[in-house]
Amino acid sequence: MVSIFKKLFSSKKENKSDLKEIKKKASEKYYKMAVAYFKRKEYLSSKKYFQKVIEYDPDNKNAQHNLEIVLKKIKQQKDTKTNHKANAPKPVKAGGQKQQSIEQEKKRQPDRKPKAKGRTYYLQILALDQDASDEEITDKISKDFKKWRTRINSPDIKKRYEAEEMMSMISQAKRYLLG
Repeated sequence: MVSIFKKLFSSKKENKSDLKEIKKKASEKYYKMAVAYFKRKEYLSSKKYFQKVIEYDPDNKNAQHNLEIVLKKIKQQKDTKTNHKANAPKPVKAGGQKQQSIEQEKKRQPDRKPKAKGRTYYLQILALDQDASDEEITDKISKDFKKWRTRINSPDIKKRYEAEEMMSMISQAKRYLLG
């Protein structure tokens, strides 16, 4: 009879160690999945899996730290979405409001540069000397155009706006300086 209890008791210990091993493996898999979602900037899924890691392994400091980072990223995303909605231009309804919306747009973009000035103005935009040849100007315009064209599709609105402005100035410089 004693030997039967010993067998039962020892099998429970083995079951507990097996359960711990299963939880550990599950925790590791969830951690890898959470990190993968984080790298893909899918923070809500990442949060879910980091929470599962902590559920299976409450002492996992890395998962706790990373969960805090994910929560901050989610908060930043929500904040930027609300800022983008607040800064979006209002739709124009009537003729009287059209003038107001144009004025509001000008207030939002106070750093616009004045239109064409002359050869020195465009050479300064392109960061070229006053005695630059047509060949140097053409090379600089094509390099700058390639540089700013890649930034036009940026998810950051400020970078996209800056790229659009620079593309506009580069095209004006090309028309003025090269003909």
